[in-house]
Amino acid sequence: GIIRQEYRVDCGTRYRTRGLRLAHTEKDVNCPAIYRLKDKVRDLVKRESAEQRISKVVEKSIVTSVDISKSRDDLRLENELLLSQATDWRSALVELEGKEMPETISQAAETIAVPEYIDISDLLDKLNNCEDIVADLRKQLEERVEQIDALNKGLESMVSQKGSLERTEATKEQLKREDDERQTRKNSLVVV
Repeated sequence: GIIRQEYRVDCGTRYRTRGLRLAHTEKDVNCPAIYRLKDKVRDLVKRESAEQRISKVVEKSIVTSVDISKSRDDLRLENELLLSQATDWRSALVELEGKEMPETISQAAETIAVPEYIDISDLLDKLNNCEDIVADLRKQLEERVEQIDALNKGLESMVSQKGSLERTEATKEQLKREDDERQTRKNSLVVV
């Protein structure tokens, strides 16, 4: 590739210098052979400039394809990270709820494959969808945490109410026994 480019540059330089020489001689000499030679030099210079443009386009496309493949790899890694985070959150949610994690969700997370040649817009759409799903899962997780906190508070109040009821019942029984004892003493005093 480098040798071919150097050869092209060298040939292009030769054609240009010859073209300049021909232009100078054209002013002095009026000959059909020189005109033909001049036309050939113009054709060669045009081809050489077209080849340079083509090689520049090819170089740009190579750089673009390398950038796209790097972007695709970065997106694939980020997608895998998001999928693992989503799986972790689902597991945490399942642990909080005390349920088992559905197999279809875990299998789907493991079997997603990214094709080798895919349109970047499709990847961006999928990434945006994943981000939306992650945002929804975060929101659901926050809601579940709030529900758990509310249930814990309700449980604490029920436990404290139950304790208060037990203390009230114990106090009632104690007061009833004391009343019974007083009534018994009163009755025994009246009988005497």
